[in-house]
Amino acid sequence: MPEKTLTQFIDEYENFCNEGRKHNIQVEEFSTYMRKNLAKLVDECTDENGILDLCDSRIFFEGAFYEEGKKPEEKINIPEIIISAPIKIIPKKMFFHSKVEKVILPDGLKEIGESAFHHCESLKEINLPDSLEKIGGHAFNDCKSLKEINLPDSLEKISVFAFSYCESLKEINLPDGLKEIGE
Repeated sequence: MPEKTLTQFIDEYENFCNEGRKHNIQVEEFSTYMRKNLAKLVDECTDENGILDLCDSRIFFEGAFYEEGKKPEEKINIPEIIISAPIKIIPKKMFFHSKVEKVILPDGLKEIGESAFHHCESLKEINLPDSLEKIGGHAFNDCKSLKEINLPDSLEKISVFAFSYCESLKEINLPDGLKEIGE
């Protein structure tokens, strides 16, 4: 059982901000705070099996899990992420350069944003839900460990370089309903 739920973690931050505003204390932007406290979030909200459940839609913002300037060996290892929040889009660069290994995406997801999983060299497994319609440019670029990906029949667009430099990915079967592939 995790020490805290993701919702509790985010609520704690919002309460901190509200208290700070009462006393005219400057507080960091939400995204900056979350990035700086990513290790704490992962530590407190990951269960005993190493699974982080992203159940709160407030965590979905550009670059949420990007650890800027860190060497690969310094980055936080997140074995598995389950996204149970009812979201429609994975934001641009959400997991950019992160060390996530497995991702379970929610039903109802429509779009994976540009560079959402770009340079996730440890990513080995990801499910793409039947509701997915668009994969953004560079979405899985440089995911060197990704060996297999099953594109759903609902997919209509794959943007430019979505799967470039995925060295372990040997084959992709394109769905019949695909209307556009980026050059």
